[in-house]
Amino acid sequence: MKKANISIVSMITVSILLLVSLTGCSVLTAKPISSFAPVQNTTPPDSGEVLTAIVQAKSVVKPGRNAFVLLPAALNIPSAVNFKFEGRDSFSNTVYVDACRYYFALDDFAALLGGKSSRDSNTYTVTIGTKAYTFDMTKSACAVSDGSSIDLVDIPVEKDGLVYTCMSNLTRVFDLVTSWDLENQTVNFWLDEHPIAQGTQKTLTGGTALIRLEDIYTDGQNNADNALAQARLRAVADLLYGKGIPFQVAWIPRCLIPSENIDNDCETTWSICNCGFVFTLDYLQFRGGSIGLHGYTHADGNNATAAGTDFGKTQNVTASACQAEMDRAKNAAVELKIPYTFFEFPHYAATAKQIKVAEENFNIIYQKYPAKKNQKQLCSVNGTLFVGTPIGYLNNKYELDSFIDTIKSVLTKNELGSFFYHPHIETDWIEVTQAPDIYPSYKYAPGSPLQKILETFEQYNYTFRGISDISSG
Repeated sequence: MKKANISIVSMITVSILLLVSLTGCSVLTAKPISSFAPVQNTTPPDSGEVLTAIVQAKSVVKPGRNAFVLLPAALNIPSAVNFKFEGRDSFSNTVYVDACRYYFALDDFAALLGGKSSRDSNTYTVTIGTKAYTFDMTKSACAVSDGSSIDLVDIPVEKDGLVYTCMSNLTRVFDLVTSWDLENQTVNFWLDEHPIAQGTQKTLTGGTALIRLEDIYTDGQNNADNALAQARLRAVADLLYGKGIPFQVAWIPRCLIPSENIDNDCETTWSICNCGFVFTLDYLQFRGGSIGLHGYTHADGNNATAAGTDFGKTQNVTASACQAEMDRAKNAAVELKIPYTFFEFPHYAATAKQIKVAEENFNIIYQKYPAKKNQKQLCSVNGTLFVGTPIGYLNNKYELDSFIDTIKSVLTKNELGSFFYHPHIETDWIEVTQAPDIYPSYKYAPGSPLQKILETFEQYNYTFRGISDISSG
């Protein structure tokens, strides 16, 4: 199996095939996809050979924002979730869920935002004041009357004579913020009172810097801690976006915590927590993040996700087992419509055989090529780019001074300024206000570890780049 790139055109073709080939989504009674029968507590349908063909291709590298233009496979009614607009029960049409995303009728938002709507055979336009937003039923983009275009997660879908689009698209197009009360199963939309403009890095003459947000996953529990964690992660993305810094996200698709009997998979469980997590992944991408696959479970035996590893000398050691585990990770990304640009072995644990399998599957492997002691941090092997992280990572907030010294020692040598960072370290500096029917906000205190790290790179005239924008040359 040799790698191949997936273009937007080929993805559209696959999308159409996928839509007409699925056979229903109820775990109890199979129904034809054309019926779009609302079903509670459903799991995604099996997409069969079409999905397999996608998974066997190489990394989904996005031309523009997103190579995924997959239609929703089916629209299902979420179980016991309340949706509000600025604290009010405001939605007159049914809300649906697919691929861990909530879908709303555009009619509702045209009315809520005081706009007017119009429609022809292929487009739906919402006009608010002097600005018109046109959703094309064949494209994952929204055209704005000022000549700009807004990238979307996927293309709109028609249901019962109404045009639907997902929550991530709505918040992006109409400048909305959200609050998630996971315990009380409530999602609230608000007009964004403090929109953040995308920043621009200073024109710097030093080397290249890369930042990767590490171990991004969810245990799927509908509790306040997860709601706050997701809000803080979005705040970190806002910080980077406001500085014009592109970043990478090491996503772990499936969470296993054996000691708590937790096995959480967003691909098969569309809970409000998981929907909030996928919304956050979309948000990170809209803020300049590139998603990568950090294994599939990052777990083994009694070792929980982020502690164990599903590769290395004792896990999935044969080529076929390694391929199967990578396919499971890629499957999750395709089913959830999350484009990925790289792969990273958990704890960098990989045998030579597993490295070879990864080369056949991914354009970029985000770790140093292990063959030689003095191997370059950037190198291309068999058409796959290996990108090292010579700076390493900050273990905890108490070791910041030592970590900054490490950064300086690398940058002084004009080496690749690549490191990874666990966003939870920022917790003490991000105060989130998120209560029922109250506008959500946060305060990001100055002087956090991440902010000090970024300042150090600026002092050494390093420029942050996205991983897709660098080469081994």
